[in-house]
Amino acid sequence: MSVDRAGSTGMSYDLSENGSGAGASSSSTTSPSTSSIGASPRERLAGLAKAAMAKGTKGESAGARSPRRAHLQLSRFEPWSVMKFSFVMSLVFFIVLLVAVGVLYIVLSLLGVFDAISSTVNDLTREQGANQGGLNAASWFSFTRVFGYTSLVGALNVLFITALCTVGAMIYNLAADLVGGVEVTLKEAE
Repeated sequence: MSVDRAGSTGMSYDLSENGSGAGASSSSTTSPSTSSIGASPRERLAGLAKAAMAKGTKGESAGARSPRRAHLQLSRFEPWSVMKFSFVMSLVFFIVLLVAVGVLYIVLSLLGVFDAISSTVNDLTREQGANQGGLNAASWFSFTRVFGYTSLVGALNVLFITALCTVGAMIYNLAADLVGGVEVTLKEAE
């Protein structure tokens, strides 16, 4: 039994007893099949979906689709959130810097690099024939001095990076008001 459910579109659905189109006329073999007339709407929709998937698209397997794309425009950075984010990130880099300098200092100290540099500087700056004198280069390479300078440079970096990122966000916002911002294309993962 073939029933026209689509109205004026001319598409007919096979509403035979088993849903396979066996009881339908030959004109309904190309139409999607569903369950019997007494079936629930969910079963009818499932049958329609199955028929549509079986039909497929040109050259694609059933159910495969290309990933969606979204074209977006990055029109504004909130300066307060940029400041907070850049401050936290620069603090993380500051801690990484302190750990790296500490590890590097320990390794170079164990290898005797600082002692070799100190003795070379003392030999070069000492007057000829004198056993004593010259510059005391060992004080240059003390752990407290190296770590102190590293802390000072790291703290200044935290302030400068935070300020530059915040000012950069404000400049970007002004430029984005003029030209519309950066366009980004996002694609759904496959």
